[in-house]
Amino acid sequence: SLTAQKQDVSYWYHRSIDSIDPFYRLSDSVKHKIAEQYLTKAKRHGDPTKISEAYIYKLLAYSDTQKAPIYGDSSIVNAKKANHRHLLGLSYMYKGIQLYYIESFSEALENYLNANTIFSKNDQPYYQMKLKHYIGLLKLYTDQVEEASTIFKENLGFFKEFPSYINSHTSQYFKALYALAVSYKDLKEFSKSKEIYRIAMKNKKIKKSHLYPYFLSLIGRLEKMEKNYDASLRYLNQSVEMFPLSNKKDISTVLFYIYETHQDSGNNQSGIKYLEKIDSLYQTYPEVIEEALKANFELYQYYKATNNQPKQLEKLTSFFTIDSIFKQSRNKINERILTDYEMQPLIKEKQQLVQQLQDKNQQKTVFLWGGALIGLLLGVLVVYKIRILRLNKKRFDKLMTSEPYTSSNEPGKVQQDKSINAITRSLSDKTKNKILQKIHHFESQKLFLRKKYTLVS
Repeated sequence: SLTAQKQDVSYWYHRSIDSIDPFYRLSDSVKHKIAEQYLTKAKRHGDPTKISEAYIYKLLAYSDTQKAPIYGDSSIVNAKKANHRHLLGLSYMYKGIQLYYIESFSEALENYLNANTIFSKNDQPYYQMKLKHYIGLLKLYTDQVEEASTIFKENLGFFKEFPSYINSHTSQYFKALYALAVSYKDLKEFSKSKEIYRIAMKNKKIKKSHLYPYFLSLIGRLEKMEKNYDASLRYLNQSVEMFPLSNKKDISTVLFYIYETHQDSGNNQSGIKYLEKIDSLYQTYPEVIEEALKANFELYQYYKATNNQPKQLEKLTSFFTIDSIFKQSRNKINERILTDYEMQPLIKEKQQLVQQLQDKNQQKTVFLWGGALIGLLLGVLVVYKIRILRLNKKRFDKLMTSEPYTSSNEPGKVQQDKSINAITRSLSDKTKNKILQKIHHFESQKLFLRKKYTLVS
């Protein structure tokens, strides 16, 4: 019954915007339907407050896409029309979160600060804590791990001080746990990270949370770092299966972790297929660009090690292409994949590969043309030889079938026809006598009776 209610727009239309957490757990199709119906209803009533709320629902329905921040803008405009300060703070906050998701970090921070100014004046400790969470993520991203972990510990302290928020804002509670566990992992404090994981797993709601596969991925990475490769692969594969199919970016990230685990355990060949999967996903889903960049670089190194030059060049070329798109389309803080200094040897290697493959192709071309020419000459020689053989056969057949006649001086002897005379005229007398003597010997000794001699021979 409750599930049916949650799929009805009326359930959300009369619900406080501060109790929006259950909306996260709906399927994408249901989110889209409810958000669209909410906006239609709000516009029909002409209520800027409800229209502003409707755009927040639209933003959440299209979370982690380029559309989401645009819906955030519409929510801000209508919150200002309604002169609703709290709603304006929420609009800035949600827009900032979506800008963070699409990695527009400077704009995200600007919106966080706008929201924080409003929440500070309105004395909204929960939303101030939530904003601190996302500022902590920015610090984590820019390798300010110590400062980030301090923020996440403070946020977890908030939930301990106000335990009622764990039930009313469970999703944010799990986010606080996950972020702290990640910061401990980055600080190499693996036991602390695992302890946070166990705390999360004790909560009965965790398996229904959209954060559950993230926790599985985290414990998988921790097991890999501690060289427990079988356990690591078990958790990581579970994580991939748990992510919604629409969440291609996170799926690609975990696929890369699986590749790394295979590589660390010495099964390099087994991990290659996961890199190819990431590359394949990128062809259809451009949002996995960062994972595709890393995957193509690893594939290039693999094909270099296995001396597969065509594949090596293919993946190196893909790497440069993706890297160029990546740098143009992302507004990152302290972004650093490869510096220009590190890229120069790769550019030189690509040029050398192109030249080597061109040289090989030229060698193949020369070899093929040379082979064709030799084949042609052999063909001519064979044809010439066959023609000579056929000509000789014709001459021989003519010789053997010519009309015999008997000489009056040597009765009974078979003499050759005038064609033989034509041939013998060209011979010297000495040669003729020698041939005649041998023929006379052959006949007188009756050698022609031996089985090995035929008429033709």
